[in-house]
Amino acid sequence: MRILYFDAGLLHSKGAIFDGRYAVVGTTNFDQRSFKINAENDLHIYDARVAARLVGLVRTYELKSVEYTLEEFYERGAWSRTWECLWTPLEHEF
Repeated sequence: MRILYFDAGLLHSKGAIFDGRYAVVGTTNFDQRSFKINAENDLHIYDARVAARLVGLVRTYELKSVEYTLEEFYERGAWSRTWECLWTPLEHEF
C-alpha cells in the first residue's frame, strides 16, 4: 500500500479500478456519516476503455504527488499527534 500526498490542488472524488474493467468513481467517504447521513453518489462503470482512461488519470496525479512513508508517519511531531487526538472525536460532526 502507498499513500501519496497531492499538493497541486484538492481532489475530493474517490475512485477504484478493479481488474482493468470495472471502475467506481464518486464522492462517498468510507465513514459512518457518508453512509448514513450524506447524500453522496458513486458511479459504477464496467468498461475496459473507461477503466484504462482512469488509470491514466491516476498516473498523472501520481506524477504530481509525493509519497508519504510509514517512517514519516511515525516521526510526525507532537503537534500533529495532539491535533489528531483532539479532532478525531469531532470528525463525525462536520
